[in-house]
Amino acid sequence: MGHPKPVAVSGITSNYLSLHNNWNPALRETEVEDFGVGWVVFDNGARMVFKTCWCMNMDSLGGTIFLGKKAGLRVGVGEVRGPQNGVRLYGDKNGEIHDETYTEFKSVNVFHEEDSAFIDAVREGKPSPIDPYGVLLTNVIIQGVIDSSEADGREVEVIVPTL
Repeated sequence: MGHPKPVAVSGITSNYLSLHNNWNPALRETEVEDFGVGWVVFDNGARMVFKTCWCMNMDSLGGTIFLGKKAGLRVGVGEVRGPQNGVRLYGDKNGEIHDETYTEFKSVNVFHEEDSAFIDAVREGKPSPIDPYGVLLTNVIIQGVIDSSEADGREVEVIVPTL
């Protein structure tokens, strides 16, 4: 998809559970949201829904899914924990509903790989392995969710600054 620009965002954030929990009094001192959900509209017509939560009365918010015009992809199979548990591709094959599960993936420590790539870039004078424009787009979306939440979840226009 490249880097479509976000143009509008709707979202809500909350830190209710961390501030009002009964299981860890230290969490009541947090100053960061423990829950966020957003709906992002991009300039190419794509839409994205995301949810994140680090303090909840649940073991998971569910898995990651991608919905396309020709197929859908669920990351994680079974309890939908992540790619280490496989991915399932849904679509049609010869005009009939079809799905396939793929489970043969090399186990990767993503944090280690990202850190190693960054260290290598610094040592070797290579470009950053982290795309700064992608980081900018992510920050625009996060700010949009915060602004929308402050506007009671109403859609807000977002503008990507020109670099």
